[in-house]
Amino acid sequence: MPRLLFVNRVCWPEEAATAQLLINLADGLAQLDWDCHIISGSKGGPERAGNRLTFHQPNGRGVQTSRGLIAKAIAYRQFTNAVIRFLPNFIMPGDRVIAMTDPPLIGTKIAPTVQRHEAHLWHWVQDVYPEVAIALSQNALVRMAFRTLIGSRNRAWSAAEQIVPIGQDMADLIRQQTGPDASIDIIPNWYPAAVEPEVATNFRERWQIGHQMLLVIYSGNLGRAHILSPMLDIAEKCEAAGISIHFAFVGDGAQKDRLILEVKERGLTNISFQPPVPRDELDSLLQAADIHFVSMRPECRGTVLPSKFYGIMAAGRPCIFIGPQNGDLPELIRSHNLGIACEPFEIGPAVDYHTRLVSNPDVAEESCRSVKKYQTSLPNATDS
Repeated sequence: MPRLLFVNRVCWPEEAATAQLLINLADGLAQLDWDCHIISGSKGGPERAGNRLTFHQPNGRGVQTSRGLIAKAIAYRQFTNAVIRFLPNFIMPGDRVIAMTDPPLIGTKIAPTVQRHEAHLWHWVQDVYPEVAIALSQNALVRMAFRTLIGSRNRAWSAAEQIVPIGQDMADLIRQQTGPDASIDIIPNWYPAAVEPEVATNFRERWQIGHQMLLVIYSGNLGRAHILSPMLDIAEKCEAAGISIHFAFVGDGAQKDRLILEVKERGLTNISFQPPVPRDELDSLLQAADIHFVSMRPECRGTVLPSKFYGIMAAGRPCIFIGPQNGDLPELIRSHNLGIACEPFEIGPAVDYHTRLVSNPDVAEESCRSVKKYQTSLPNATDS
């Protein structure tokens, strides 16, 4: 069997989503006797070494904690350059090189090296760059600069042996850019671990939220790809109606300070902001909620897919999705009765759904039964 070379800036023991997905997949393939090599800024560790799973740290610096666009750009550039220097002395003909999307466009950068050494390039697409950056940027010059990267990215995609997006919307966008001859296979993400609490944590007790209250949680990055103000609108209407419900934002990100200020200005008392939780408490967090909140900006359709959805499903909880209604996620939610999906500024159905959950326990039980039925169709790393 050919060697598998995974390239991503982060891996275990980092807690980023791509790090968890990568180590989960590599572990599963190593157990099937594939010769797996992880090229990342993470050093891994002896617990993961062996079993045909080897770590390589080309930059020797570890993963740089980067806050702000300039710092991130520097960290991305340093890792990319280190990989470009490392690969020529390591890659062999016949290797399969699986490039993820941290840094963005790393697959594009290493494509010439892979081709020269008669290896095969796979793109494991978690986010579609530069389109997602174009969608989120408010600067016309920045958008113009990002668009200049599309041509080289498309050539790298078209020359690849395989492109693996995580959803149909992404696959459609990639097909538009590459044409009919590109080999594209959709493999949805999975939840990286069994939902069995590694550290049993009572978040209601920690946050002082009574068990009689419906608990709605948004967990993860409060970044620009997510539209989060509708959660405040829903909370405001629920509080005005006297509905016993609490909304918790768990995590950090670019929008957090603005959201905190807006909550204060509105005088909302049914919203709290909680710090990120460590990976070993994540399962407890997912199970603490009665319902989870997932969102995506309409302009990001096809470029990102909220990976938290799979953890929510694995925990057996319904979700409310706020975002474009003509995409993968809302169709999935509606067809399997996994919660409710709404347009960003049409929150009436979401308020009604929360009201029914509070007033009628049968609605909540039915939603949870539907989610648990859907769980049986969720992939795992070995299946993928």
